[in-house]
Amino acid sequence: MATSWTFETVVGVPVTGVDGDASSTSRANKWRVSLCGCCEYPLSCLSTFFCEACVIGQTASIAANGSRNICLATTAVLLFFGILGFSLQFVSSASVSTVGMVLSWIGGVIALFTICYARVAIRKRNNIDGTGFGDCCVSFWCSACSICQMLNQYSPYRGPFATYTILDEESGSASVTES
Repeated sequence: MATSWTFETVVGVPVTGVDGDASSTSRANKWRVSLCGCCEYPLSCLSTFFCEACVIGQTASIAANGSRNICLATTAVLLFFGILGFSLQFVSSASVSTVGMVLSWIGGVIALFTICYARVAIRKRNNIDGTGFGDCCVSFWCSACSICQMLNQYSPYRGPFATYTILDEESGSASVTES
């Protein structure tokens, strides 16, 4: 069965109820899944655990209206800083080890900024109650749960590599075959 997936069909319409039921409006100004409900959808939880840089790229892409380039650039930058910084920390030279630590910190700051930006953009797009300060606090203190919450805001979450090639199709006629 073929289903048409475009940015507007997946992300453009906020989910108004717990199960996406339009008649349930009691949660219209709240996140679809609570912050601690990240394990309700195991795929997003596992994706965040095993490749956080990839899902940060996904949330940045969703915040930027489905741009594949934003996803790829964000993921590449975070992986570059993370891998290089981690690797350099184990070099026997003290100065190189310090450079590795600094690169890791820079990558962490970029990740935190990206998560906070995406959270604010998604919250505003869906008219979800909250403040920018609250979004920054959640992004800092529980970034993994925040990422899962943002990914689960849009149903269905299709995995760590499926979101972008479909969301940014300008024709709106991208389709996915479900098997």
